[in-house]
Amino acid sequence: MLNFTQIPFFILCLIVILLFIIIIILTNLIRKIDNLPNKSISQSTIKSNLPNKKSKEVINEDDYIISPMVGIIYLTPEPNKPQFVKEGEHIKQGDTVAIIEAMKTYSNVRASKSGIVKKIYINNGSPVEYGEKLFSIE
Repeated sequence: MLNFTQIPFFILCLIVILLFIIIIILTNLIRKIDNLPNKSISQSTIKSNLPNKKSKEVINEDDYIISPMVGIIYLTPEPNKPQFVKEGEHIKQGDTVAIIEAMKTYSNVRASKSGIVKKIYINNGSPVEYGEKLFSIE
């Protein structure tokens, strides 16, 4: 039999157990709801309602060197070294023009064609997105 000193502890334990059961039921319901297909809203509708940070313009890849990946771009091979290329400089197809770092992996960005670097659109050490204009070539 329970005496009066054990009743509050017993009730507290019962409340805790009930809360755990409610939490488990709710998480299972949320998982089931997340797995249901939502036919009323398409992915294109969601994307079109999101605010655009940058306008998505069509980029002619022949006139620009674009970012092949997402990461941090470096215009120099090492700190305190000169840039790979500068505005007005002539480059050849295949020349390294920058380095992009993603997850501690460094990838060279190479010139897609020969020409003169007309403009550099990015700063050293800044983040870049996939498809972003890096350099214009004339």
